[in-house]
Amino acid sequence: MDELETTTGHYYHRFAFGGDAQILFGNRPDYRIEPDLMFRGMIDRLAAENTD
Repeated sequence: MDELETTTGHYYHRFAFGGDAQILFGNRPDYRIEPDLMFRGMIDRLAAENTD
C-alpha cells in the first residue's frame, strides 16, 4: 500500500481495488482526508481500467 504526502502535507492512502473498491485509511495522529485527490485517483483508475 502506498502512503503519499500531498502538497498540503496531509497523508492519504491509494485506493486498493479488489472485488469491491476499498478505501484504506491510515492511523496517523495527523491523518487527514483529501477527498478531491482520493476520488480523482479512483476515477482515473476506473477510467484506465474501462477503456475499450
